[in-house]
Order: sequence, then C-alpha cells, then structure tokens
Amino acid sequence: MKSNDYCLFIDWFKCTFPPDVPPTPTLTPSTLKVEEGTSVSLKCSAPAPCLSHPPALTWTSSLGHIQESLQENQDRTKVQTSVLTFTASRLHHGKEISCTAVYNKQDGSSQSSVRTSLTADISWSAQFITFMPQTIEVLSGSCVTIPCSFDVEDKYKSNVDETCRALWSNDEGTVVFDSRTPQTRGHLTGNLRNRDCTTTLNNMRPENSKKYFFGLECDNGLKYDFKTRQVDILVKDDPPTPTLTPSTLKVEEGTSVSLKCSAPAPCLSHPPALTWTSSLGHIQESLQENQDRTKVQTSVLTFTASRLYHRLEMSCTAIYNKQDGSSQSVSTSLTADISYPPKNTTVSVRPSGPVPENSRVTLTCSSTANPAVRSYTWYRADGGREVVMGTRNVLDITASEVSSPFFCKAENDLGDERSNTRQIEVLCVGDTTLKIRDN
Repeated sequence: MKSNDYCLFIDWFKCTFPPDVPPTPTLTPSTLKVEEGTSVSLKCSAPAPCLSHPPALTWTSSLGHIQESLQENQDRTKVQTSVLTFTASRLHHGKEISCTAVYNKQDGSSQSSVRTSLTADISWSAQFITFMPQTIEVLSGSCVTIPCSFDVEDKYKSNVDETCRALWSNDEGTVVFDSRTPQTRGHLTGNLRNRDCTTTLNNMRPENSKKYFFGLECDNGLKYDFKTRQVDILVKDDPPTPTLTPSTLKVEEGTSVSLKCSAPAPCLSHPPALTWTSSLGHIQESLQENQDRTKVQTSVLTFTASRLYHRLEMSCTAIYNKQDGSSQSVSTSLTADISYPPKNTTVSVRPSGPVPENSRVTLTCSSTANPAVRSYTWYRADGGREVVMGTRNVLDITASEVSSPFFCKAENDLGDERSNTRQIEVLCVGDTTLKIRDN
C-alpha cells in the first residue's frame, strides 16, 4: 500500500496513512522564559511513519549542542527527535528559535518543509558590558561584520539616545571607526538606542589583524570604553575550508541521507556561495547564526542512498566573493560507502562454443555487493527439487547428454540474489550444434 508516495510503518494493530501536508513538529517546552545563565534543553519532535525516510530536523539558530534520535511511542509508532542544549544569554533575548522538519518521499522529491518556533524571553541584571565574539576570521580583501550588543547601568539607560555614536578602536588605542564620520571604512548596522552596536568594517587586510573594542559617546555626557571585552580579528589570505556533517557517510541502500555543508560568513554583504558537485537530491540553503551571533552559510543535500552512489566522491565548494570583485574558492569532500545486497548476479560459461559430450565446462558466478559476497552456492533443478552442486563462485562440470537446469545464488550480510536459470545442451555424436540457453 502507498499514499502520497510515502511508505508506512505498520504494526500489528493499525495502519495510518499520512496526511497531504506533513505534521508540524512539536517543541518541548513550548515557551522559553528563563534567567541568564540557565541551562536550556529544547526538544523538537516529528512523527516518523516511514522508517526508511524519517524527517530531517534542523534548527535555525545553532546555539549549542544538538543530539538526534529515533524514539518509539507507547503504540510502537516512531518519532524523530532533536534536542538543542545551550546556556541562556541576554544575546538570545527576543530571538526566534525554530525547528524545521523536511519529509522526503520515496520518489526522491521532498514535501514542503514545516516549522515551529518560539521566542526566547531571557532576563538579566544590567551593568556596563558588551557581548561580541572572542575571535573572527576574515578573508583578506573582504569585510567583517562584528556582532555586538551592550548594556549600561539602569541609571544611564535614558542617556542612550539619538545623540550617541559608536567608536571602534584597536588594542593600540587607534580609533578605526566613528559612526558619525562618513567614510568607506565601514558602517554601523545596529541601532544604538536598542543597545545594538553591530558594525561592519570594509576591505580588511592582514595588517588589520588586531584586537578591537567598542566605545560609546553621547552628547548628554555618557561616555564609556568597553575595554573588558574585545574581539580578536584574524585576517587570512585563504578562505576557511567548509565543514561536512557528517564527515563520513556509511549507510545502507534505501536510507534517507542529509549532508550539511557549512562555511563561515564573516562578511554579511558577501556570504559564501555553496555548491555540490553531485546533485543527487533536494538542496536547501540557509544563513544560520552561531551562539556568539556570527553567521554561517549552510547547504543541506538530502537524498536516498543508492548502490549507484557507492564510492562516489561528494564534495562541497565554498566560493567567497571579495569586495574588490575577485573571488576565492575552497572545497571539502567525502567518499560514499553504500552497503547493499548482491545485485546483477549472472552465470558465465566457458568454453562458450559447442562442447562435446563428457568434456569439461567451467561455470562462473558473478555479482556486485557491498559488503562483498561471502558465499556462492550452485543449484541443479532436479524435478521439483533444488540440489546443491557446489559452494564456490567457479564450478567445473562435465558436459553430458542429459543436463538439468542450474543456477547460482550470491549472498552477503544484507541478503542474497539468484541468477537466471541456465541449461547446457550437449553436442552428441552426429550432432552439429550445441545450445546454451537461459530459462
């Protein structure tokens, strides 16, 4: 049975067909209201009625550790789960955290993805402090976007108004950016009134590899250098190598596979373009946010494992376009290890020409399989019985006037397959022809 190209998990008690629209995943808990510093575990759950094609679950915000598993309900139906664990921070306050489930059909297509989300409500006590990444690596000739937020003591909150400006200085004390001064050096992308000091610095060079800190100056007298938190910007001549998750691929044929390629995106105006050398299935791209608010470009390739992909090199290439119009690319790859039962099991006969009666004939059984075929068995069809003739892939027999049909069976850990039945017609004295035919 099938419905909407899905397979179904059927137990002894019931058979449930999936709806035309896949079910919305469930978040547990459904709301998030905690204090800063609290350890949080969010669980995303989605039904998995087709065990060979369970839904792929992804989070829009990669805030911490993710652990996935396939669990069983009380009625023996299955559910795919993904648990995101992180420590609550004021940086997460007001952030939408969502989980997306992608259901892949047996015909290779994917159903429209469904998602569910919540908005984090994180409370904390105020002080003079900034939040920014410890380190950002950036490609020479490109820009760097520094995710930055700050807070001030409660009595100064009203001083953070439209008269304030953002200053960025390096660890030598040199001001490299002033939001009030028109320049091509960069621009303030955050809103200081919302205590967002996110800033983009353009055309970074190796000599700009330094530590930087944020400063706030307002016309109402508020002035503060947030020197206790600094970001170390490392300008590289070569782009970072993208990451494949998982880093190896060893699965059985028919398994639903999701390969994720990730590459840092330090310059938000020029994120890397990700391409796959093997377009085996559905590709979904997104720009995701790390826990420190830096961005990463991701591309998820989803397909059904086939023996045709065994030993196929699958590579992902990240192309970084610089602000001067040039570009650099870097790739990473893995080789697929797809296991499958014996396929294309055949019998070859030597010599292939006419064979006189009582002469020797060599039969060879061949098959492709991963893992390799562990045993071959030859059978002779003797009336309604199948009689074992031998247990090696090569069998020597004596041609005789009366030859019963025969075949071979190849077997590995995943299954077996039989060849077509063959029969040798022996050339007897006075005959001028010999026939070897398939039954």
